[in-house]
Amino acid sequence: MLNNVLDLETPQHRLPGWLPDESLFSWASRFHWLSGHVQSARTSRMLFGHARSGTAHDLPGGLGHLVEGSGGELGGVETILQWHTIAPVLLAFQPLEKIEHVIDQLRTSSPGMLKFQLGLVTAQFRANFPLKACPECMARDYVEHQIAYWHRVHQLPGVWICPLHGAALLEAQCKANGVGRFEWVLPAAAELSAPQSADGRSVMATENTVLTQLASFAVVLAEKSLRQPLVANAVVHSHTKALTEAGYATLTGKPRISLAVPSYLEHCTKLREIPELASLPATPLEAENHLRRLLSIPRFVRHPLHQMVMISWLYPTPDAFLAAYNAEQVSTPGSPGLKQHKALKSTAVTSTVMDCYARGEISARKASALAGVDIKTFMAHAASHGLTSTRRPKKLKPDLYLRLVQDLESGTDKTVAADKYGISPHTVTTILRTVPGLQSLWHTKRQQAAKTQARQSWQKARQEAPELNNKALRLLLPAVYAWLYRNDREWLQIHAGPSFPDTPKVRVRWDQRDIELAHLVEQAALEIAQAEPHKRITLQALYKKLPLLRMRLGALARLPLTLQIIKRITKKQPQPSTTLFPEK
Repeated sequence: MLNNVLDLETPQHRLPGWLPDESLFSWASRFHWLSGHVQSARTSRMLFGHARSGTAHDLPGGLGHLVEGSGGELGGVETILQWHTIAPVLLAFQPLEKIEHVIDQLRTSSPGMLKFQLGLVTAQFRANFPLKACPECMARDYVEHQIAYWHRVHQLPGVWICPLHGAALLEAQCKANGVGRFEWVLPAAAELSAPQSADGRSVMATENTVLTQLASFAVVLAEKSLRQPLVANAVVHSHTKALTEAGYATLTGKPRISLAVPSYLEHCTKLREIPELASLPATPLEAENHLRRLLSIPRFVRHPLHQMVMISWLYPTPDAFLAAYNAEQVSTPGSPGLKQHKALKSTAVTSTVMDCYARGEISARKASALAGVDIKTFMAHAASHGLTSTRRPKKLKPDLYLRLVQDLESGTDKTVAADKYGISPHTVTTILRTVPGLQSLWHTKRQQAAKTQARQSWQKARQEAPELNNKALRLLLPAVYAWLYRNDREWLQIHAGPSFPDTPKVRVRWDQRDIELAHLVEQAALEIAQAEPHKRITLQALYKKLPLLRMRLGALARLPLTLQIIKRITKKQPQPSTTLFPEK
């Protein structure tokens, strides 16, 4: 057995090089063809160290073995992932530590659960990215390279229009739905067709501005460095700012998602004709929920297709998005460091400095200088230890100062107090922080006042409309409900309105589903028989023609009619007699 790729003598007596924009899967398929191997497992074992490694055309594993066996002629692991796989797009919105984990795992083993860990399986889009090819590119490749191969740019998620020719891409039937999963194949016209929906209907992508724009965004993401992912905070802030600039905002300048729903839904409708994008929002409610998730930092959506659809809707060009993102990234990265710097300085207030200040040996200014913090920061720190700082008032004389403290003790709003005493809200905040116990008392009073006001508003609405339940009242008083739900949930549950029976869930009509699926199976079998009349119809051929069938294989026990038809169709037909002297 050959353990090194370079030990194999191909017809060219050397390792084949990369063709322009060629994917790793395409290169390995060419190598398999040039080597003359009959079994794909032998090529996989030679290139990637295992009979089933490397055959994934999206996130291939065993790259370390390939780099070592080829002597680095094809480049390093990260170079191959960067320029010959779709990994840059799939990892564009992932945190850097997860990208490191992905690179390490693909270096040594198969992808395994990587797609699940990256959120590709649970993001509503299909996680098995199909092989795609452009007929015009194939014709050009035959002329220039005497062979058709898989272009990386065609395999990118969201690309269904060839960026070079503007032609609709065709989907390969091999390696789809588990058929030929571990095989090495090159594009062939006989194996390419228009993408199919779940019910087996062919859907040909038509060139339009939306699909072309989506493809251009995918190409830009593919060119970004693997180790320079897009940071969640900057992406969300860029989207929020772009939403406001587009006019989807309130009078105060805050983004209003409800205003953007019709435009976003229209954008998604134009894309949903492609089976890969069929799970995009189809109703206004779905569109609104989708936008809220995309604009949430804690629930940041990392699937590239979700983000690419959002970006292609909000920004006119990829450069416009990158400019907005870079501007946000410049303004935001300093804040974590600044907070850490302040925390380090606050911890620098040692017990020795505080003890000296408490005994009156040094002034607050001297103590703050020794601790290396601002004087107001030190005074607030001293107040947390129960120490009162000496004041040197300019506007707030002792009697006004005493009245202000009394007002704050009763929970007066900071802005109201500032207007009343002719000072700035910042000065009021300083007094709250530097008077021992005042800030805690003020927050308690404010909380009690807010609770009283929310309860009164809720009870008033309940008295005016006693027939409404909590869900209906929530629509009338969303802010009040949100406050009570977060801060006084027990009281809210006690004062709930009448409960209505839940709407019964729609039960699956398995008998109806069985009849419909059986009809589709018969129709698919008829089409296969017409195309290849002398070939036996297999189960793989059926769900290759009808992807919906593979989704229902686990429920065949509830689909007896479909199961019976499948058994009848796939049953091996008896061969005609071959005796030389048939019986008379």
